[in-house]
Amino acid sequence: MSNYAKRKQVEAEARKKEIKRTTIIAIIAVAVVALFVGILIFLRHEANKPVTKNYGDPNYNVFDYVTLGDYEGIEVYKVIPEVTDEQVQSKIDAIIKEGIEYTDLAEGDEVAEGDEAVIDFVGVLEGEEEPFEGGSATDQSHTLGDGSMIPGFDEGIYGMKIGETKDINVTFPEDYGNPDYAGKNATFTIVVKSAKRVSFTPEWNDEYVNKYTKGEYTTVADYEAKIRADLLETATSSSEQQFQQDLWAKVVANAKVDGYPNYVFNKQYDECYSQIQQYASMFNLTVDDYLKTFGGGIDFPTYVMNQVNAQLVREALIKTIPGIEMTADELKEAVKADLDTFNVATYEEAIANYTEANLRSYYESKKLQDYLQSKAVVKEVTSEEYEKLNKAENEDADAEGDNGSDEE
Repeated sequence: MSNYAKRKQVEAEARKKEIKRTTIIAIIAVAVVALFVGILIFLRHEANKPVTKNYGDPNYNVFDYVTLGDYEGIEVYKVIPEVTDEQVQSKIDAIIKEGIEYTDLAEGDEVAEGDEAVIDFVGVLEGEEEPFEGGSATDQSHTLGDGSMIPGFDEGIYGMKIGETKDINVTFPEDYGNPDYAGKNATFTIVVKSAKRVSFTPEWNDEYVNKYTKGEYTTVADYEAKIRADLLETATSSSEQQFQQDLWAKVVANAKVDGYPNYVFNKQYDECYSQIQQYASMFNLTVDDYLKTFGGGIDFPTYVMNQVNAQLVREALIKTIPGIEMTADELKEAVKADLDTFNVATYEEAIANYTEANLRSYYESKKLQDYLQSKAVVKEVTSEEYEKLNKAENEDADAEGDNGSDEE
């Protein structure tokens, strides 16, 4: 493998990790309803969704199902935001790529590593007759050698001619994200429909920076400082989201949930399926395959139960902690002071767009989040330390679970 391919493979793996992290956080945002700022979009979506289903009796006593555990003084690790030179260089490479010029290849020309190709492909697992889920695409734009495909896929395309159809045999890696495909052999039927080859690559210099930023930045040094600052802002946001996620997970884990109201389960099932299906469609996956790939292998019923438990714990906390529940007047004052956030002119318009129930959920959840964070014991660690500590905690939890099963 060339140095170009190796570098592109590293970049592709980094992109995959970021996509996985982002999508998992998006899933959790649905689960933890209103514990993240982006919930406003979700709330408006829910407010405008036609009510066509009877989920059951919405009147229930949450304390019939929840016994709260410790929610104050919880120790949580928080990653110290940092930006590496490799991350800066990856961003620079992406900016340079935007200035690359291409020449179209003609019918019969052979494609090679680095070419931008448009392909169709259909994958069939060994021993099967029908294509496997998510293994087919039409008019897929793909940079050959960028490392985004499984090993052997791109190598099988090298040397193919524009317009040619060819079968290639590959083996999914043992650590492939979807365990249903890991380690299995597959045959892909590939058609190279068109391709273009790099004819000019800009240099990373003051001239290109000036052109790319339309004069806002005139030197490489100044713009690289801007890139680093933007990456640090993203890293800070990511660290905060991960911290909130970990804190909330521990609060829920400390509580005991015994049963659930049918109303909560039915509504969560419907909403979770709708939301995850939207994310899954972006990757041409089913809900189950999406969760297997991006959700750590969890199945959908288990995922829904996790969300039901989280909602019930959240409701119990809001009712237990003094000052979290809001009166009608308190809610009205909060919304009126925050009209710009909702892009409305009046309180009545906010209610019409989002509903009072959703706005109450939004503000009470924010207050709950602030309270839990103010009571948490935060330990700042590097990203490497976080990975090790998180892995150790998961192994300890698995060991405790195994011991509990043996005792039963």
